[in-house]
Amino acid sequence: MLPRLEPVLELNVAKEVDKDSLAFCCAGEAAAAGVRPGPDAVKRLLEAGRGIDRRFLAGIERFPVRIVIRYEEVLPLRSRRIALLLEAGYAVLSSWQPEARLRHALSGAFAPPDAEALLLELLDLYARETQALGRSLRVPALLAPVRDRLAQTLAHALREASVQVARDAVRRVYRPDRAFASHNPS
Repeated sequence: MLPRLEPVLELNVAKEVDKDSLAFCCAGEAAAAGVRPGPDAVKRLLEAGRGIDRRFLAGIERFPVRIVIRYEEVLPLRSRRIALLLEAGYAVLSSWQPEARLRHALSGAFAPPDAEALLLELLDLYARETQALGRSLRVPALLAPVRDRLAQTLAHALREASVQVARDAVRRVYRPDRAFASHNPS
């Protein structure tokens, strides 16, 4: 079953990248204006995300799956994730100097333990949202337990991998090198 779903999963990843890109663009606009993004920005991004979801659902009509997104379950997770992305993007982009490397801006915005904790929370929210979306997959009643088990297994795998991903990302960003010898907590 998984090989038949692989193209759907790829489209889903692209959909999430589009949503995250919107959040970073919004954070960039806020940083350029010097105004921290607030709840209105989250609401706008959630609505834009629904539009991206609709395009995704229209794009998978040719596949043998049906998805009815249960927004009542997804929105609290997605709202928190978007708020975190906005805040993190704003913090990084506000501290970024045009001539500096992205690593410097990340280091200026977050100490290593804070960056790792942020990444872990974002990845956990994404895993929980993925699990909730898995329950949105419409399958025959006999396959519902398989669907639920697959969604649970995927979320568990995402959570397990997230610890190593966060640790590796922070290690790479904050590693000392010739051009970047120490963390700048400012």
